[in-house]
Amino acid sequence: MLSEKIVGIDIGGTKISIGLLVNGKIEEFVKLDTPATGTKEEVMQQIVKGVESLNGYQDAMGIGIGAPGLIDEEEGVIFSVTNIPSWREVHLKAYLEDHFKKPVYITNDANCFAIGVKIYGEGQAFKNVVCLALGTGVGAGIVIDGYLYSGSVAGAGEVGGLPYLDADFETYCSGKFFRLINKVDGQSVYERAKQNDPEALKLFAEFGHHVGNLIKTSLFILAPEAVIVGGSVSNSYEFWKDAMMETVQTFPYKKVIENFKVMKTELKDIAVVGAAALFKNRYEQDQAKALTSKAL
Repeated sequence: MLSEKIVGIDIGGTKISIGLLVNGKIEEFVKLDTPATGTKEEVMQQIVKGVESLNGYQDAMGIGIGAPGLIDEEEGVIFSVTNIPSWREVHLKAYLEDHFKKPVYITNDANCFAIGVKIYGEGQAFKNVVCLALGTGVGAGIVIDGYLYSGSVAGAGEVGGLPYLDADFETYCSGKFFRLINKVDGQSVYERAKQNDPEALKLFAEFGHHVGNLIKTSLFILAPEAVIVGGSVSNSYEFWKDAMMETVQTFPYKKVIENFKVMKTELKDIAVVGAAALFKNRYEQDQAKALTSKAL
């Protein structure tokens, strides 16, 4: 079997992570500082520099990219990136395709997380899955019938903004729950929970209840076969999963949750792996469309 080489890129506000994946495994990896005060061109040149530092990049089929925020996937335009003031309507796809003469696909980071889990991780067992990224914020990626569903300007899955209690789900299902609602450091709560501190365990149980309600919302709307969680807050999964599942079990349509699964992803470097998975998924879709057009 021919090796399937893909470059995966994760653009963050402070770091740009770039990997060369061969058959889904990272063979080379580089992390560069994001020139936050630089121009659009300087940031794009930093991305090119990172890709060209990978020994095997010339043999890659193409490039997949994940970035935060809203994105025109068709044109490959990133509308904005937090902490990079100059990034407003950046035509990154056209720039990189012109430079590398390879196809480029772009979506937001939560979508990359979802398709990475679907193709290379726990999501392989399911056709319909929602992936929740729980970190400093909350985002979701949606896979329907095996393919990523991203909606208009990659805006599908912005579940953190859904109204919940006196605020929204992001306030109660991300690091904000600890920092803003309870005025504590999430990492310190995690360390205390590992020592069986009752107050820390109680706080995680409350957090799990809120995540359970977010999962119930996804069940009402999409009825997926599984929800897979990731992100920095998922490191403490063992302390809130029971409360989360107790809440999920209160979902009223029992047939929907009869075989429903919730799990934490164990995939490493999911941002870069997911970006490569995005390329694989979109490239295969485009190839299938091309074959259908020829047949007609």
